[in-house]
Amino acid sequence: MNFTFAHNNLNVYDLEKSLDFYQKALNLKVEREKLADDESFKLVYLTDGVTPHLLELTWLRDMDRPYELGDNEIHLAFAVDDFDAAYKKHKEMGCICFENPSMGIYFIEDPDGYWLEIVPSVRRQCKLLHVPVSNRYLPAVDYLRLFHAQEYLHLFLELEFQPVCSNTVQVLNNPVQLPV
Repeated sequence: MNFTFAHNNLNVYDLEKSLDFYQKALNLKVEREKLADDESFKLVYLTDGVTPHLLELTWLRDMDRPYELGDNEIHLAFAVDDFDAAYKKHKEMGCICFENPSMGIYFIEDPDGYWLEIVPSVRRQCKLLHVPVSNRYLPAVDYLRLFHAQEYLHLFLELEFQPVCSNTVQVLNNPVQLPV
């Protein structure tokens, strides 16, 4: 038995405002819509045109107030191929709600208050690289995700790696060249 992602759902208070936001902020397009026979709800499925994963926006006719999101500790993440251009666009839109420059990410907020994480796309694929850690070799691809942002490489890892330059990491005080 195999499960695959189909879609994520967000309930929205003002469907037209939300559709406009997702189109402008993330270039998502409507793939399909479903209006209930009694018009009590409408489902709109958005696509990025690349992946099969969809974002389902649900509008409920009888909802008479904005949604209460509590602590809003969930989010969706979107990878972008031009991080700097996306950041500039979102800054101009005034929708950036949180920035974490040390991780090379930021969040935008949609009209209903949902947070959407923006991460740089992986620009380089790391071949199998063995990195010495505590007298044993571990495949670095198990620990290393490469993200290109703002003219340098960010390294997000579970171990203690430090960036040295765009294609080198510092591992236990030893520089290790990454494949380009």
